[in-house]
Amino acid sequence: MKLNFHSLAFKQTVLILLGITVIFVAMIFMLQQQVSSRMSELIMARGQEISEKHVSSIDNIFEDNAAVVKNIVAMLERGDLSKKDIEEFLPVEYVRTHEKNPIASALFIAYEPERNGREFMRITGHGLEGKLMEVKDYHEMPWYKQSIETGKGQWYEPFIGVYADQPVALYAMPFYQTLPDGSKKFKGVVGLDIFVSFLRDAVSSIHIDNSGYAFILSAESRFVAHPRDEWVFKESLHSLAKGHEAGLSAFESAVRDLRSGLLLGKTFSGEKACIYFSHMKVDGWIFGVVWPADEFFAKQRKMASVLGLLGLASYIMMIVLVLVISSRVTRPLKALAGVAKRLGQGDFDVEIPPVDGKDEIAEFADAFGRMRDSLKENIEKQKGAERVASELEMARKIQLGLLARSDDDEGVKDARHLLSPFILPAKAVGGDFYDFCKVDNDRLAFLIADVSGKGVPAALLMMSARSMLKSVLLAGTSVVDTFNVVNDRLAFRNYLNMFVTVWMGVLDLRTGEVEFVCAGHNPPAIRRADGTVEFAKSKPGLVIAAMEGTRYKRQTLKLNPGDTIFLYTDGVTEATDANENLFGDERLLKTLRDAGNREPAEICSFVKSKIDEFVGDAPQFDDITMLALKFVGG
Repeated sequence: MKLNFHSLAFKQTVLILLGITVIFVAMIFMLQQQVSSRMSELIMARGQEISEKHVSSIDNIFEDNAAVVKNIVAMLERGDLSKKDIEEFLPVEYVRTHEKNPIASALFIAYEPERNGREFMRITGHGLEGKLMEVKDYHEMPWYKQSIETGKGQWYEPFIGVYADQPVALYAMPFYQTLPDGSKKFKGVVGLDIFVSFLRDAVSSIHIDNSGYAFILSAESRFVAHPRDEWVFKESLHSLAKGHEAGLSAFESAVRDLRSGLLLGKTFSGEKACIYFSHMKVDGWIFGVVWPADEFFAKQRKMASVLGLLGLASYIMMIVLVLVISSRVTRPLKALAGVAKRLGQGDFDVEIPPVDGKDEIAEFADAFGRMRDSLKENIEKQKGAERVASELEMARKIQLGLLARSDDDEGVKDARHLLSPFILPAKAVGGDFYDFCKVDNDRLAFLIADVSGKGVPAALLMMSARSMLKSVLLAGTSVVDTFNVVNDRLAFRNYLNMFVTVWMGVLDLRTGEVEFVCAGHNPPAIRRADGTVEFAKSKPGLVIAAMEGTRYKRQTLKLNPGDTIFLYTDGVTEATDANENLFGDERLLKTLRDAGNREPAEICSFVKSKIDEFVGDAPQFDDITMLALKFVGG
């Protein structure tokens, strides 16, 4: 069998093998993850076993010593002990505690300094031979301040004892006086120091398989117990991370965020290892167990080799099987490819080769026959669509040609006013329109309107409404009567329920007075000669063509020389950006203010540029129509 690297069979084989590769890799990865997870569970269980066996005994020692302090606090708060009793009580209590717990190093009671600054702290312990020592300036010690802040007992970071030259850990707890109103008043702190050297012996006695070892970290991540004596009480995770392994900072974060867990990484010395950790009952202290990871990684590598060999054997079998199947599937496709080539050359009478069966190939051949017939039909339809598009473009030109582009086009140019329109349909033809004409030598009519809907129906109603409004007004009818007559005519037999919003005004070029009627249209904006901009006070009536018999009301406004009135459709204020925000009335007023002393033609262009800047690449859904008229006077 000749191998064609460009054939569909070859490509199909490659794609199938790629899919199988992904599946095999995923399976191998999942199996490795399961093996690793199971091994982690075994190590985790072993770590928990060691932790539960040894940490509980260590925690009990700390709890027994903390209980001594708690008992003294209870006696002080009950009033069983006073300052006078302490001189006799403290040495006796330390001796009793030391006999029970030889690791007890010192015992003290520190009272809150009096108002006159007099302090009272007594301490006894190892090396004092049953004597009491008086301590000054203790109120600045961290354990004293933190006891006041937290209001509870806790263990503090180990330090070198004053009376014994070896590390000790301190448990301090505040005590209070209950006042008559039930509130509590801070009175002082009771504390007990214990030697922590016993931790090193306890950890070294723990047997860990495969040369593993245990360690203990303090609340500040300082080593309290570790096989390397030079690290104990001298190094911390933070210091080792700076000097040896930056990844230790991640381990430090993990042991602070989790109650217990298992990490696979490097030890504090840089060797690969599995590290189990759990929190002790001592505030913030960590117990950990370390196992060398060589055996763990060796098992993973062995499993990966086995899975790789299985995958390779499967690939060889699948290549042969897929090539045979692909060649049988693609044979009828080659015949159909020849048919497609002839269809591409325009031969729509080509015969479709028969394909037996009810599978996808047979359906494909049948679809080819239907496609051939559809192509014939669609080509005929496309010719008709191109004809419709050409006619719509012609209609657009005719519609826009009916609208005067300047006062010169309409023959209404007059030194007493400046006028400029603008229109941009959203489709080939639209429903917005404007108009202006002279009623007589001293009166100029101007209007703007918006037909409901878009496209050809709106364009037809637009032309009818424009023609009626203009012809009725020029017949000598008032603005109000013009609206009444046109509304009744358009509402009659309005089976499509379409309507028109219109704003029409007649400007007296001698006085600047504008007589107008509004049929549901946006109020125009007026830019005064002094630069202020406002919307005209325009009460909207019912839209034209909605209901026969509607009667409209006459309204007036006053333009002073230099004032400009700006008419617009809702395509201006409802222009929408990509986030569906509207251009809006306030932005329109600001734009007209920013237009400054521009003339009407420049105002329309300026507003359109601001709309384009606002909407960006968002499509235009509505016609945009404007008309600016400046009253010059004189």
